[in-house]
Amino acid sequence: MSWFTTSVTSGTGNRTFTVFTSYYLGRLKRAGYFNVTSKANPNKTVKVTVNQNQYPELLLQPYYEGGDSLTVSSGGGWIQFKIITNKRIIGLYAPDGYWTMEQVDESMTFQDVNDLNKYYVAVENELNYDGFYDIEGDPGASGGVLITINMYVSRNPTSTRRYWTYYLDAGDEHSDDSSLMLDITQLAQGE
Repeated sequence: MSWFTTSVTSGTGNRTFTVFTSYYLGRLKRAGYFNVTSKANPNKTVKVTVNQNQYPELLLQPYYEGGDSLTVSSGGGWIQFKIITNKRIIGLYAPDGYWTMEQVDESMTFQDVNDLNKYYVAVENELNYDGFYDIEGDPGASGGVLITINMYVSRNPTSTRRYWTYYLDAGDEHSDDSSLMLDITQLAQGE
């Protein structure tokens, strides 16, 4: 098994060994096993099962410090949020369905936390309104998914700061208990 190792791989006589497991973000328990075979009598084998508990569901946390609030200059530009989850359905939307698409445009990518070269496809969730996506293959069941949200904020020509709040939900509907607020502040012209 690639997710656990033992402190001893061979020896003679009575031995004590330790099992080390890798960090696990999956929302389902996992199990594996290995066999211990007697050198004196190869027909004597004991199967040792290793169980690892799941990570709590609704895992939704910023990938880096201060990752849920960003400021952009009055000239506009790209900003990026990185979030880790283990859910299959992800929702990104503004409060009350108010989208300011003429000022902010967003895109998302989904990567394997343990292998950033592995990407997942997300498709519109048919059971929910716009903004909810199914991550195909449900990779969160057995590991974490790194969601990168790229947003482009247009220039602010005014003397007033602009503010946006987006909600990111891990699950199939908006819930204040499971939402992560992503706050964007854009500086005013001349700041």
